[in-house]
Amino acid sequence: MMIQKYIGLNRALRALNANTRELIDAHFQEGEGFATASLTSVLTRSLSDIERIWPVGLDVSVIGEIKQLIATGDYQALWKIVGDLITKLENAVDDYFSAQPYSDISYSILDLLHQRVVVSSYAHFKTGHFRESVLNSVVTIFDLIRSLKIGSI
Repeated sequence: MMIQKYIGLNRALRALNANTRELIDAHFQEGEGFATASLTSVLTRSLSDIERIWPVGLDVSVIGEIKQLIATGDYQALWKIVGDLITKLENAVDDYFSAQPYSDISYSILDLLHQRVVVSSYAHFKTGHFRESVLNSVVTIFDLIRSLKIGSI
């Protein structure tokens, strides 16, 4: 599902960002050699994870640029990855999923809603009558709760 891919990519990117920030802090305590080796290792593993779940239609040029900079083994190149390229990856993911067709998103919404809510409200939602859609959803949920209460007595 589209939303699961988006969440997975965001988690991987957040983890990458957090790990690299910690290792940059380690540079000031342990020295450049330790930080370079650790950053290279973390970036390589994280990039592998990100590539595995990267959507097919999404541009991979930033990933290629990151791989080239990792291969140099230069600490300044790693700084460029952390300071600039990870943000480019995050923006590319956000832009890609924001541009997805509306119909793909609606399937995700339908999976989250109770079937009675879909029947009573989704037609209004699709046609842009959001107020009526929300009102019908609330009424449907209260009717469902009431029927469950009466049924359990």
